[in-house]
Amino acid sequence: MASWSGTITESDAGDFECVGGTASYSLDPSQTSQMSLTSDDNGGCSVSGTLHLVQTDGNLPICGQLSGPWTCTGDVDAAGNMTLDCECETTMTATGSFILRSAYSGTWDFSLDQIDGDDDSYTDTGTGNFQLNFVSAPP
Repeated sequence: MASWSGTITESDAGDFECVGGTASYSLDPSQTSQMSLTSDDNGGCSVSGTLHLVQTDGNLPICGQLSGPWTCTGDVDAAGNMTLDCECETTMTATGSFILRSAYSGTWDFSLDQIDGDDDSYTDTGTGNFQLNFVSAPP
């Protein structure tokens, strides 16, 4: 996997706890993230795998903690268009397409409504880009 990165933006809960910050979101370099493609016998592929993502808070930390593994499943159609749904605490949707004969590239997003310790609501919204490079399976 080449890259999976973006930003998590948190809405202001209206109190002193969760005041609306941002965090960067990227692959955890200490973990292996991998997607496997299997032919669907119709010109496309089924996709499955795990992303290990880590958030790094900006100057104004966010309350939501979304670091960890995301389990992904999806499809690539015969034209090379990929759609993934990845699950952790919410559903992240990723869409992309085949580029340069050696990679898939696209965007991802999610939204998660949460409640802080004072029962105030806030939302974590994540958006970003990805690139998945092909790596041959070992013999």
